[in-house]
Amino acid sequence: MPSLEKNPNFFRLLITSIATYLIILSSMSFIRSVTSTTDENQWITLPSKMYISKEFSGILSKTNAKDGETNSSFTVKLGSLLRDINGTVIKDTLHLAKILKSYNDSSRINLGILNNSLPIKYDKIKVRNADLPVDFIKEMPSCVLIVSVFKGGGSERAGLKAGDYIISINGRTFIDGYDADRYLRVNNSEDVLHYKVLRNNQILEYDVELAKIGVTFSYLFIFFVSFVFYGFGLFIGVKRPGIQAARLISLTFILSGFLIYSGIEHRYFLDYDLLTILQFLTLSACSAIGIPLIIKHLLYFPKEHTELIRKQWIWIVPFILGGIYFISSNVFYIFFLNMNNTTNYSQFFFFFALSNILIGFVVSIIYRKHTTEEHKKTSRLIRFTFYFMLLCFLYSALFERIYYLIFETQLLRMAPFPEILPISLLLLPIAYIYTIGKYSLLDLTIKVPKNIQYILLSALWKITFIGIILLGIWFLSNWRFNFPNIKLSGTSITVLNSPLSTELQEVYTKMLIIFLSLFGVFVFWLLNKGIKNVLDKKFYQVRFDYRRAATEFSDIIKKGTISELSASIAKELIELFHLKRIGVILFKNEERVIAQDYIGFDYKSFGELCLQSGRKLSEAIREFHGEFRIEYLYEPIKTIFHDYKFSYIVPIRSKDIVVGAVLLGEKRSEKSFTREDFNFLSAILTQASIAIENTFLVEECTIQERLKHELEIARRIQIASLPQRVPEVEGLDISGISMPALEVGGDFFDYLNGTMNEITVIVGDVSGKGTSAALYMSKIQGILRTLNEFMLTPRELFVRANQLLYKYLEKGAFVTVIAAKFDSSLRKVNIARAGHLPIYYYKSLDNSVTKILPKGILLGKSRKEVFDGNIEEINMDYSPGDVFLFISDGVIEARNSKSDDFDETRLMETFKNNVSLSSENIMDNIVKTVSDFSDEVEPYDDLTIVVVKAELTIN
Repeated sequence: MPSLEKNPNFFRLLITSIATYLIILSSMSFIRSVTSTTDENQWITLPSKMYISKEFSGILSKTNAKDGETNSSFTVKLGSLLRDINGTVIKDTLHLAKILKSYNDSSRINLGILNNSLPIKYDKIKVRNADLPVDFIKEMPSCVLIVSVFKGGGSERAGLKAGDYIISINGRTFIDGYDADRYLRVNNSEDVLHYKVLRNNQILEYDVELAKIGVTFSYLFIFFVSFVFYGFGLFIGVKRPGIQAARLISLTFILSGFLIYSGIEHRYFLDYDLLTILQFLTLSACSAIGIPLIIKHLLYFPKEHTELIRKQWIWIVPFILGGIYFISSNVFYIFFLNMNNTTNYSQFFFFFALSNILIGFVVSIIYRKHTTEEHKKTSRLIRFTFYFMLLCFLYSALFERIYYLIFETQLLRMAPFPEILPISLLLLPIAYIYTIGKYSLLDLTIKVPKNIQYILLSALWKITFIGIILLGIWFLSNWRFNFPNIKLSGTSITVLNSPLSTELQEVYTKMLIIFLSLFGVFVFWLLNKGIKNVLDKKFYQVRFDYRRAATEFSDIIKKGTISELSASIAKELIELFHLKRIGVILFKNEERVIAQDYIGFDYKSFGELCLQSGRKLSEAIREFHGEFRIEYLYEPIKTIFHDYKFSYIVPIRSKDIVVGAVLLGEKRSEKSFTREDFNFLSAILTQASIAIENTFLVEECTIQERLKHELEIARRIQIASLPQRVPEVEGLDISGISMPALEVGGDFFDYLNGTMNEITVIVGDVSGKGTSAALYMSKIQGILRTLNEFMLTPRELFVRANQLLYKYLEKGAFVTVIAAKFDSSLRKVNIARAGHLPIYYYKSLDNSVTKILPKGILLGKSRKEVFDGNIEEINMDYSPGDVFLFISDGVIEARNSKSDDFDETRLMETFKNNVSLSSENIMDNIVKTVSDFSDEVEPYDDLTIVVVKAELTIN
């Protein structure tokens, strides 16, 4: 239907018009039915006119005898009907007389006898021809047989009984039961009709007051089912008119709705008024189109059968049969339908429906290999519902025939529990709704909230519970108890020979009813409690113990890291509040997300988003002191949180600082959050905030301990990287020490290529303090040691080192270094400086301290040509007793409690006062002097000292 796909509104208009017409027609028919007058009994057309007017006995045929009885005596009651003799159906009394004359008196003949109450039982009786009473058969006029009388109704009040034959009403006779029913409906409910009946071969007369029937429960239920079909078909058609499967489903259900109702409303077809003519024509059209549509729509739903759709005969043949049925049924209605063959029309419809069922069954068998596993899975519930509905249809349609073929004893027997067919029909739209909702078919999301499901099921159970109680009360009130002949007294139990008196029977009956009532109340109380518990657990309606829950929550959050804590909070809250999903986000200093945990969805991308939005998200949450809806967040976070189906955010605070937040999804029961829920959540999150704060502190202490331990290791490594022994160089006394201000530092000193007569002393300082400076120090120390292998002078060493460091040193970092290469055999020294402090030189010949300060700039901060042009190397001689002092700025910049610097003056004075001592003592005294000056103030910078003293003699 391409045109309908392009014009969905046209299909909406079409389907709405069809549904409206069918609903109006059904409603008018329903109103006519429920407002029709009735005498409150049930009658049928006579299955035979041969009325037995005299009782006689015979032998029940073997096929009808009870088990083990082959010659059971049977009395034919007055008022029964004779159907046949030796299988020949009796037409009238002349026919009967003719048949009886054909047998002699001693002949045994088989009589087919029908009783005159439901169920109409058919018995075969053997009797000698001579034993039949004279004139035992009376030919009945046209009348109807009452098979049941409604208790307390107008017929019972007038005195009519089941088994009575109604000969006339108000003097009017009728052809059959339909004719009598039609006459009855033309009277008003206020009328009193005069009935002439035959009972026990006597003519009796009664006045029956008519009643206006409301509606029977079974009739009302079928009417309700038809409207469920109308509603579901309209819903699908209006919602998804652009999908072919939806259009086919919509038409199928709307037309089937009319078929369901009209299947029980066929007794007016012979009225031939406008309403019945419209109803019949509409019924035949709905049958001709609706039943084949069932086959066609299954080719498109729940999944398209591409291979089967190409084989057009599968759906064309049912529509051809439908066309034949439509034409022939209307011809039959116009020309042949009358009171005698209404059953033939019902059979005609039955065979048309059965032929379509067989076509569908054959197709499913032949082409079962084209059915995929996915299709089997999605259509499983619908298939089972169709199978069950088919069995119920065959059960209702064929029960009477099958029962008669098996037992041959009952001519008319209705199927027990006839309501099973409309119940099976009601299951079909439910199966469709469930399948569409579960697998999101037809681009529809059909979902009944769990709280509504809980309310509906609870209400259904309560109605059922009340119904069971009322049924039990009715059963007990109508039960006739037969007590044994036992008399109870206060002192004895007596067994009587005679039956109990009426008074004693009543006492025992009351006692038993009281006992059974109490027992029943107890049993039903247990049953009600059990079912309510099952429903509460199924739909998560269980109320929890707040005190116990708070205690459990407190125990859970006591242990673990911050990540384990967030996971524990999420896990416990989702179980406490029975949530579909939850999120827990923990912040550090309200700036960044330090931990997060989610349950109920794939949170990879969502977690990354929260990490990126940590500070902004915490600022937004900080504005609220209690729970708030997602709608109050900023965009695009608000939309994203909505997409992930979160509804509320509850801040976690510690001392007015936001340390976290709980994201709440929907409850599994799909009920709204209550103030009680939020109050309890706030209470337990207060506990959580304390645990979070403690965990932060513990983790910080742990980190500090770990860092302290790691720095201690780094300190040992750094100390190990410094010279652990002084090389033995003839004529030189060398000592050195480096003391970092923190665990590790950026100062270093080194002795390179220490030989018998030569050694290069290096002292350097990397900008900054601590770990970063120490790492650079190790790197620079390694570079200098490597380059020194090329036997370079101090200036050449710095030039090459600058080329390497200029490429890799960070912009904010810099290095100062000074180097002196001593040749003790010649008493010469070469000195180069790259931005470092000078060497303090004590000259023994004139007892003076001077500074050696070659030109040089920072290492690693300038290009090669700039650095090379700004560095010089000084070559000088030294004498025995001369002393060279190398320091870092941590010596002269050491401060005391008054913020005074140690400065060069104090250094040079201390140095000069100790030059007579060994290099180690000089170094120790300088360190001690600086320490005494600082007065236990924490050192501001790393401190490094190297002392080189020329000995007076060379061994």
